[in-house]
Amino acid sequence: MIPQADTIIYVDEELPGAKAWAKRHEVPLEWLPEQLELRATLTQPDTNDLYFLRARFDNYREIAPEWVFTDAMWTADPRQNLFPKPESLPNGKSSMIHAQPVICAPFNRLAYKVLKGPHQDWGGPASWLTAGGPDDVKAYCVGDMLSAIHRHFSVTRKRMG
Repeated sequence: MIPQADTIIYVDEELPGAKAWAKRHEVPLEWLPEQLELRATLTQPDTNDLYFLRARFDNYREIAPEWVFTDAMWTADPRQNLFPKPESLPNGKSSMIHAQPVICAPFNRLAYKVLKGPHQDWGGPASWLTAGGPDDVKAYCVGDMLSAIHRHFSVTRKRMG
């Protein structure tokens, strides 16, 4: 178990890059260190619908953070109507947003089978830095994780469900 103070140090070191990314993409971003929670509000192209992306960082970097789309109160568990409907990327690659609903990437602990995710082939969330194959999205810091999720989000046009 990683002490909360250590996790805060890790995230605080990565926040300048995440904040710079958020500013460039006009994404409101809030870090709540006492809750080990990061919040980003994404606006869907075409519809202008708001999506509330929440990350929880308990035990970070020992295990991957938990990334979900939630409600405007930042409290709802993942459910389809809170997630964008996945679309293939322009290069033909599948979306990391899955109908389960889950953000399916090695840097999301909820993608691992031990936490009811689809991937038993990645080991557990502690192996997030080496998990996945050559076609899986890799991200090793908060800014890169946000960028990867946003890249897949930006091609969506409606909600699931």
